[in-house]
Amino acid sequence: MQPSTLIQPTVEYIESMVPLRYPVLLVDRVLEWTPGERITALKCFTTNEPCFGTNVSEFNQPFEATMIESMVQVAGLTLPKRAGKYVYLLGLSNVEIHRRTQFGEMVITTAQKQWLRGNMFRIKAESKADGELLISGEITYVYLDAVDE
Repeated sequence: MQPSTLIQPTVEYIESMVPLRYPVLLVDRVLEWTPGERITALKCFTTNEPCFGTNVSEFNQPFEATMIESMVQVAGLTLPKRAGKYVYLLGLSNVEIHRRTQFGEMVITTAQKQWLRGNMFRIKAESKADGELLISGEITYVYLDAVDE
């Protein structure tokens, strides 16, 4: 196993890998990153973010879909960029929601590469708040050729 690197992806790198921008980019900060193997990132869920304008339930919590999207975005940063390729979500499996996050919580997502076969790869990820497991699952991605517009 490779030691953790102190290299932290820049905002520009994150935006180049995740085709979303504020306010729906759900990665606040990368805490630890071993390129090609593992990543740990932080997301603070707050009610004053524009993307939660109508995405707040009667229990004053983000919807589960928002929690899953945040986990998918972090996991997608695990593998490095490939020249001329984009990373696309292929599917989710074994996703379990253990508890919904509460607004005001700092959610730490850890993602670890399970396998890489050709252009496909699977990541195992989990999100925790205060050490308590919120959500876990496996995410499959594929590298596809970039299309110039």
